[in-house]
Amino acid sequence: MADTLTRVLQGALACALMGSTALSQAADCDKSKNCLFVIGNSITQHGPSSALGWQGEWGMAASGANKDYVAQLLKLLNQDAAGASWAAHKENGGELERHPATFQVTDEMTRLARQSAMVVVEVGDNVDTSKTPLPMFAHAYSQSLDALKPQAGVLACVSTWWPSAEKDKLIKERCEQAGGVFVDISAIARTPKSIARSERTFAHDGVAAHPGDAGMKAIANKIFTVAGPRATADKAAQPVKTPGKKQP
Repeated sequence: MADTLTRVLQGALACALMGSTALSQAADCDKSKNCLFVIGNSITQHGPSSALGWQGEWGMAASGANKDYVAQLLKLLNQDAAGASWAAHKENGGELERHPATFQVTDEMTRLARQSAMVVVEVGDNVDTSKTPLPMFAHAYSQSLDALKPQAGVLACVSTWWPSAEKDKLIKERCEQAGGVFVDISAIARTPKSIARSERTFAHDGVAAHPGDAGMKAIANKIFTVAGPRATADKAAQPVKTPGKKQP
């Protein structure tokens, strides 16, 4: 079922994944003490498409801009007592999925990501393994993580929404090699109430298979729990384990 949905999305969602508003958010991040930098596919943001019956300018298929996972995560970060003011910036990661051999992180993306307090990378679903060898994607993914890793923040790598053990293993390995934190959302994706079609009717099956409001909130909660300020603070506070002395 997951493979079928992935093929549907790869064909039907090959249009532009993000609107022109993404770059305009950079100014907000430059002014904020903490920037949430996100690069992803249609789950992160998708512009209006009459062919898909989608009129949003946010993460597909949330019911509004304040309901997608980036907005929900930003809300959690701003509510956190240990945090300061946060702003979000979104970037299109569709080319990394579809054309990894030629994808390059821009200098502006690198500048903004490296000064961010949190970088979230949410890609992988649209990698068509019948056309793109996984090692090719793995190489481009690693290069992108190296370019986007924040200097003093946390790097969070999100698993695929349409669960793929092969892709998720790759994402986890490359993320941890880059010093990042892997965020597994596969259990959320397998929960029927997290799927947009459980909340309302859509004209396109591919759109309906995306996370709905409940799914988006669950994704945000998972990222916050695994990679948020409290999680990273707790990890940093844990004592370093040293090998015990061998008994004679």
